[in-house]
Amino acid sequence: MRFRQDEPDGLLAQTAGLIDALHELSARLSIMTMLMQQDANKTEEDGDSMGRIARWSLIVLLGLVTIVIALMWLVESRWARELLEDQVSQRLNGREVAIDAHDIDWGWPLSLQFKGIRIANPDWATNEQMLDLAALEIDISFAALFKGNLVLERLYLNQPRIHLARREDGRASWSNLMPEDDEKDESGSGELPFELQAVDIDQGRFTYQDESVDADVDVDFRTEDPNDGPRRLIVDGEGNYQGDPVTLRLRSGAPSKALAGGSYPLEFQAALGKLEASFDGKLKDVAKPLSLHGKLDVSAPQQANLAGLLDRPALDLPDMALQAVLDHDDKRWTLEDIDAQIGESALTGSLGVALTERPQIDVTLNADKLKLEQWGVTDLDSPAKQEKAEEKTEENAQQAAEEIPLNQRLAQRLAPLDKVDAQVDLSVQAVSYGDTRLEEVALKGSLEQGRLELERVHAAQSDSEITAQGWLESDSRTISADLDARMKTLDLGQALAPLGYPELGVLDGRLHAGFNQGKLKLDDTSVVYRAPDQNLMLQVKAESTTFDATDQEAVRLWGEGRREGIPFAYDVKVGPLLTLNSPDKRYPVTGWVTSRKSRLDVDGSIEQPLKLSYVRGTFELSGPNPARLNRLTGLDLPALPPYRVAGELRMRKDLVRLLDLDGHLGDSDISGDVRLRLDERSMLWATLNSRQLDLDDLAPLFGAAPQTGAGERASAQQQRRAARQARQPGIFPDAKWNLEGLRRMDADVVYRADNVQVEDIPMSSLKLNLTLEGGRFDSRTLGGWNRRRADHLERAYGRPQRALER
Repeated sequence: MRFRQDEPDGLLAQTAGLIDALHELSARLSIMTMLMQQDANKTEEDGDSMGRIARWSLIVLLGLVTIVIALMWLVESRWARELLEDQVSQRLNGREVAIDAHDIDWGWPLSLQFKGIRIANPDWATNEQMLDLAALEIDISFAALFKGNLVLERLYLNQPRIHLARREDGRASWSNLMPEDDEKDESGSGELPFELQAVDIDQGRFTYQDESVDADVDVDFRTEDPNDGPRRLIVDGEGNYQGDPVTLRLRSGAPSKALAGGSYPLEFQAALGKLEASFDGKLKDVAKPLSLHGKLDVSAPQQANLAGLLDRPALDLPDMALQAVLDHDDKRWTLEDIDAQIGESALTGSLGVALTERPQIDVTLNADKLKLEQWGVTDLDSPAKQEKAEEKTEENAQQAAEEIPLNQRLAQRLAPLDKVDAQVDLSVQAVSYGDTRLEEVALKGSLEQGRLELERVHAAQSDSEITAQGWLESDSRTISADLDARMKTLDLGQALAPLGYPELGVLDGRLHAGFNQGKLKLDDTSVVYRAPDQNLMLQVKAESTTFDATDQEAVRLWGEGRREGIPFAYDVKVGPLLTLNSPDKRYPVTGWVTSRKSRLDVDGSIEQPLKLSYVRGTFELSGPNPARLNRLTGLDLPALPPYRVAGELRMRKDLVRLLDLDGHLGDSDISGDVRLRLDERSMLWATLNSRQLDLDDLAPLFGAAPQTGAGERASAQQQRRAARQARQPGIFPDAKWNLEGLRRMDADVVYRADNVQVEDIPMSSLKLNLTLEGGRFDSRTLGGWNRRRADHLERAYGRPQRALER
């Protein structure tokens, strides 16, 4: 039976009549009840009492039926529909809700029917309606109602249209849709208060426009009832995301099963441009839409521009194909049984990320090979880019150095480590970049509460390998760490050649370093560096110590070496190494270097030692002949007799100054100042003085040996040379002059000697101005003559002019 109410004007009149009829029926039922009670008391006296009871019972039943019919009519009225619209609108925070018509089929099962259901969108949205449903039918089981249960035998949605949108400022069409006090009960089970047996959807459509990410998607959905299985939800869509086309194909289980909760089968294929992904599995709990578990396949050719999608356009990612078991539980995502091909690399393992208040990352990955060029890690084909990057890095480093100390900068860069925990176990059989290949590359460690534990770091190269372990902690101000590394014939040149350092040599030994309160601690450290191309071997031993005079912390470096076949040894103390680039801090240096019989002692300080920004200190250099240091140092020092010179050294950038020089060359003393500008073409300025000059001490400058008689200073080598020279005929020595050093520099030298000792020349003093420019050598000499020696020469050889005339 159906009751309809189509005329608005008759609604009030009919309702009033219904109320009057109900009042009259209620009064009659009361009278009937009293009469029935009286008749019951007289059953023995009146033989017809049972008949009267039956008649009155029929009247009561008819009254009850009349009340039910009246209520059924009221539920189908426009008043009930308007009441429903108002209640739904209130639940949606005042959003406009409209229902064109509704009906109730009082058959078996009970069927509720609604037509033209609409929920409005905000005024700014392109689509006027957020929900536009042509028809909704709900079939309710009467049998279940009698048992106190609500069972929906069928839910039918005809042409549902859902239109969602988000503006560029982030505001969404569904924002503020639910009142703030209408929050879900987090402790609830999430189960529906009714049982839903079947859902049918016909010609559904869903659209989504998002200006904030430049996305526009249009999806069709419906249910399909296959002949040999349960209902399935069919979803097909397409659209655009940031200019790339989007397609979606989804097949899942019956929608009723989804609404009932529990596990739910799910299968989909999606594509974004050239990027394709598919999933075949299930939702472990429909109440948690991201509780996925199943097989995931992802394919991303290089043309997919995956780097751009990840907002890392500088990366040059290769082709990628991945298969794994995807699982999401609560806030944890995992990829198990990973089998991936990235470029030419095969990758297996697992990856897990827990997006909790303190994220947890677990990585176990194994790869057969890895080419870093495919990831854009090294730009080996562009020296110009490398140079530009180095200039930018140097500029940033200089700016940073002017602001905060190095250890604090390191701490700030490592600060993100304090916000995440991790377990990492990586291994790669071969890592290649350029022509360099590293083998058995491994990294195993953990990160917890800001403490990084390196259980094992390893890499091998031919017969070379490096293994390291240790820990590191950081806060906002400084870092603390302990690192132990062992190198076995580690070829730095081969390892770093693609980065522009092919000239580096081979490293052997052990390095044990610790950082505490921004200071470096070294212990049990001994390494040997060999660079055959540079004819260099250097042994370095290190330990933490203090400066003798101040008890200030220091690092002692000592050892032996050989360069160009010349041996040397050293023992120096330097300041804490973490202040190397601190611009306002002087870096103390003290110690000595020896090579055969030559020795250099230094005591001073350096600002920014890695750049030699500024050097100041005292020095003392002594030895048998400065020229013997040329092979070791690469300089062009002159040949001189045994010497000792001390003074103050100052160096800023390319300008070197030797001030207050005091020393001797052979039997001559020397003092003064020297300036040297280091450039492609160096420039030397010198102002030198001698109280006593033995002129033969300068003989080595011209290839001759100095005097070696009694009281004369000469090295053993110079004495042997003097002996050979005495046996040679002629006046001038036959030694070749090395002019290469003079061709690479200019000079302006002023020299003055107060007392000159020289045989056969009547000279008592000397003032010499020497200039060297563009390979041209000019000199101007002013001498003071010794009259007695001149008279002696004149008696022996006559006047010089007459001798020259002869």
